[in-house]
Amino acid sequence: RGYAYRFDIQDQVCGQLKYGLPRLKKLDDNQQRILISSEQGVGDLLMYLTLLHHYIPRWKNITIEVDVRFVDILSRSFPEIDVRGIGQVDEDSFDYQIPVGDLASLLNFNGSNFMAKPYLKTNINSDLKWAGILDRSCTKKYKVGLQWSSEKVDSARSASYTNPSHWVNLFRNPLFSIVSINYHNIDDDILDLDPKSQKNLFIPDLDQKNNLDETASLIKNLDFVVTPASTPGVISAALGVPNYQFVESNSEYNLGLANQATPWRRPHFPSNVSFSIDRQSKENCVDELTSYIFDIYK
Repeated sequence: RGYAYRFDIQDQVCGQLKYGLPRLKKLDDNQQRILISSEQGVGDLLMYLTLLHHYIPRWKNITIEVDVRFVDILSRSFPEIDVRGIGQVDEDSFDYQIPVGDLASLLNFNGSNFMAKPYLKTNINSDLKWAGILDRSCTKKYKVGLQWSSEKVDSARSASYTNPSHWVNLFRNPLFSIVSINYHNIDDDILDLDPKSQKNLFIPDLDQKNNLDETASLIKNLDFVVTPASTPGVISAALGVPNYQFVESNSEYNLGLANQATPWRRPHFPSNVSFSIDRQSKENCVDELTSYIFDIYK
């Protein structure tokens, strides 16, 4: 419940309520024109939207305001609602606003008894395009999406970031073709890789930061992905693609799982399996995750 007061905290990173509309604080089947506004990061948005199907039967007039990069795929995924880009809504057209992060509190959401279902719907033409590209470029048994870092680096995020050389065993597995799902420039990163590993890395000709519709189709055609806690991992989970995610050890406490050994499944998506990673022993943590994957994909 305390999470509902995040906007009242000075300098809170998620910002403030965007409009002068009343903030919806009570679930009522008769409410009419509802504006759901985005907050925080892209991955957070996609996780919160796992709850949206609870509201569609109750509210007959829903508009969600999102980053313009997500308008197409969310319109396809939620045909019952109106999806608009940020800045493309008229607040006079609504009776209430609700930040997307409030959806859980209205439902008395309890992560321990909730498991989300994949919901993102990709473009069939893009799916076929990337299926063909990957079949031609990745000839081994499994197509594996790998993200080791991102363009946003700070002390908290860097704890779960790795570099390509940490994953040399993954690159050298004869069953795996590795596909980069990093959305930052990786030219300098891959200099750490040996020539054989570099040869086994397919770098798609795709702006994975801004063309999220095609990025989703790319990820959909992978057998599984390995990521830190970042957007590509959440996209994969929202598509139902298995995602093996490495997060800083302290994240166990944030998830209420401090006494559980890794790996654990997060309530957001059943296809998401998380592993702790310790910034002081990343190599050992990566080896543990890699061994886990090798036991599954033989």
